[in-house]
Amino acid sequence: MTVENIGKDEVDEFLAWSLFEKEPGDMVEWEKDELEVCHLLLRQKLNLAFEPGRLNIMRPRRLSKEDVDTLHRPLVIYLLVALFKALAGLLLMAFGFRKIVSKTGVVAWFRPARHANAKQLMPRLFFHGVAPGGVSMYLPFAFSLVSDGRASFLFENPNISCTIGFRALTEIEYVKGIVEVVNRSVGDRNLSIVGHSFGSVPLTWMIRSSELKDRVHQMVLLDPVTIMLSEPDVMVSFLYKTGISLIRMVAGSELFTIYYLRRHFAWYNSELWLEDIPEHTQTVVALSQKDEIVNAEKVREYVELGFSGKLDLLFWNGASHGKCVYTPSKWRELKQVMNRQESSIVKSIDQSEDFGSYLDCYSQLED
Repeated sequence: MTVENIGKDEVDEFLAWSLFEKEPGDMVEWEKDELEVCHLLLRQKLNLAFEPGRLNIMRPRRLSKEDVDTLHRPLVIYLLVALFKALAGLLLMAFGFRKIVSKTGVVAWFRPARHANAKQLMPRLFFHGVAPGGVSMYLPFAFSLVSDGRASFLFENPNISCTIGFRALTEIEYVKGIVEVVNRSVGDRNLSIVGHSFGSVPLTWMIRSSELKDRVHQMVLLDPVTIMLSEPDVMVSFLYKTGISLIRMVAGSELFTIYYLRRHFAWYNSELWLEDIPEHTQTVVALSQKDEIVNAEKVREYVELGFSGKLDLLFWNGASHGKCVYTPSKWRELKQVMNRQESSIVKSIDQSEDFGSYLDCYSQLED
């Protein structure tokens, strides 16, 4: 079957970009051969063929090759965000956190365990989504996640925080920085990791890391963009929507954020396939029904189709993207599931360990 409105040259542009990060004219011979193999498979497996040449009716979306589409923000906006982050830093210090910077430039706020029982709990790592001020916008929610006094890390990502600067870390540099910060602060402990929206991306990198995947015993994905990232929904909703909307005005059109997402974020390295989650990692996936970025119904179907019973799924009817961050009732619901998972993790610890104290501290979580 010949596909209408799309020429073979336009398909080649998309494949050359998505497979090799190149223009078709810049490809070497073996890469061109691979493109022909792709067309052969499309014909054999899907019965799809394309008219020779370029039709100029539709064009491929190649986010890292396209112009950066932004809306201007005056300098005073960035100054206000910087002031907000500075005030948040003072609040964090008042709550016992201190700032740590890794050799690769990863920034985190760390608070050690606050009492003896809390020392038995897994340290918790939190990663924020795209938001002016970054983790500063998440502090009430983040504090609720670590209200039991456990060792806590709040990681910053200035590239998605409305912060002036074009320098960006690679996935390898970011994970290396996480390892350094965590090991320096708590040693090689098992970990509970939580990410909201774009914060689910570093979680995906972590469970692929040889240094971290065996230590991650709990993973919590809130409004996760990383699941089914190869589907068009997330990219179209965040990068290609025009007009006026809250998400576009607050985050989706900010210069430094869009520059990072279009020039330094490799979506093909960041998709989470649920079957790749290690067996020992207890997982929560929390979705908002009216999410403007994530296709919650599609992700829910994917989770329920093959992974029902293998992870905990929360589906918040009527909720929009990020509502879980500022709704205390959802914090309590989420923590109840997380605490139940942690109790299960404790019970699965090697019997050779003395975990009576573990059970004591986790019984407090259920109260």
